[in-house]
Amino acid sequence: MLPESRNFPKRNRIISALSDGILVVEGKYRSGTTITGKYGLEQGKEVFCIPHGISNNYGTGPNELIKKGAKLVTCPNEIIKHFEEKGHKFKQNNIKKKKYDNEILNLLAEEILTKEEIAKKINKTISEINREITLLELDEQITYEIGKGYRIIE
Repeated sequence: MLPESRNFPKRNRIISALSDGILVVEGKYRSGTTITGKYGLEQGKEVFCIPHGISNNYGTGPNELIKKGAKLVTCPNEIIKHFEEKGHKFKQNNIKKKKYDNEILNLLAEEILTKEEIAKKINKTISEINREITLLELDEQITYEIGKGYRIIE
């Protein structure tokens, strides 16, 4: 049987019903992702959304879902923490995180951060970390994602 677009919403409802939680990263107002998130809210599922600027067409779906009760999140740990607070247990990841001999790289191994967040976490001024960030970028160890922050290049 070939997939038909008229069946996609039914499929999305089933996916939502089988899920403990739904993360909506991006989607237009009537996208399949947004439809899945909408079904999740109707079914009482945990729906998490990453917010977007108002001029981003691919952010209209998550933003609307947030208005309808989805939880706004900006990093994976917020979702894990939410489920742990509800009593869910997670297996510990046996993969050891790589340790760097650089304070900034160690921070970015955990999460994406802005210059301001990096400076605050290592208790330095932005001008003190600018040089090091620039060198890490030139060495192609980190990159800047617009609207998010710096991350390690894997």
